[in-house]
Amino acid sequence: MGDPVYWNDTTHAVTTTATANTLIGCAVATAATAATVGRVRLNGTVA
Repeated sequence: MGDPVYWNDTTHAVTTTATANTLIGCAVATAATAATVGRVRLNGTVA
């Protein structure tokens, strides 16, 4: 929780990889690896 999350415009998916992606907010709940659903605070403070 609290990890920064980014939008990958190539794959049209959210990722935790910062390189070449756009910061969109921070995770507000833990998600399983390769989960199709996650909770993100858009433009949230990134710890």
